[in-house]
Amino acid sequence: MGNDYRVVIVIATYQRPLQLERLLTSLQPQLTGANVEIVVADNDIRGSAESIVRPFLALYTIEAKPGVSAVRNAGLELAMTLNPWAIVFVDDDETVEEDWLAQLLSAKIQTNADVVTGPVVYDVETRNESLIVTRQYLTTRIHGELEQIVYVSTNNVLVDAKWFAQPWGLRFDLSYGLTGGEDLELFLRIQGNGGICVWANGARVRTEVPPFRLEAAWNLHREMRNGQLMARLRRSFDGFSRFRLFAIGVGRISSGLVNSVHDMFLLQVPSLQARLKVFDGIGWIRGATGLLYNEYARPRESSDDVSFVKLGR
Repeated sequence: MGNDYRVVIVIATYQRPLQLERLLTSLQPQLTGANVEIVVADNDIRGSAESIVRPFLALYTIEAKPGVSAVRNAGLELAMTLNPWAIVFVDDDETVEEDWLAQLLSAKIQTNADVVTGPVVYDVETRNESLIVTRQYLTTRIHGELEQIVYVSTNNVLVDAKWFAQPWGLRFDLSYGLTGGEDLELFLRIQGNGGICVWANGARVRTEVPPFRLEAAWNLHREMRNGQLMARLRRSFDGFSRFRLFAIGVGRISSGLVNSVHDMFLLQVPSLQARLKVFDGIGWIRGATGLLYNEYARPRESSDDVSFVKLGR
């Protein structure tokens, strides 16, 4: 590809040194013979990822403002200074398969789609199936090749850079920075402005699932987070009233409680699926009332500085 087709891979990271190093290593074959740059945006004010990035050919920036929206925007701002044709997002706890980027580019060229995304394969860090309480967040999505889809996230996606330049100038919404869901919200805005998102089955990334994500507590809180997100998106994009969202939440909680009572009547512990319904409903109520669950909230030193430095091999 020539300079007119520069691709910039943007990685947001926060205190995941081993995973980030594995990702950057897996990306190296993607750079051979291609006009590809890598940008790493670090949400750790101490710059803990710098020593990991230094051996790789990449741009590095520190974003002091906490939250996934802010750090993704920092990486995006730096990437746009390179005058890219396309921006690719991938998460710092993933690795990419050998022809990942080629598959994304092929789908983009074939369809001229605005957004191309592909599967995430979940590698579970246990061989004891009894430890897996649910596979709800471990299932790899599969769609028809080049099928148009709606729900897109930043864990494996190529985006036409025009959406981040004028006149669109889109960025991740900071109000989703601590709650998550900023990626889905952005891609719904792109689609609302006429953008097309398609699926490429060959563009695969892999992620290792840590043990805590197999536990009931993590899955219940993630379900609440997702219910909250869907409520906020329904309000923003579909005009649902707060009362309607609250009613949906109450209905889902009621359904979960009915199932739980049924289980207890049979002298059984309420099933995880019943409890997931309850937490989903709580999420809808949180989204309706604005009492949001901030999954990404964490203590942070205060600083307004944002800096970047070019690092070489």
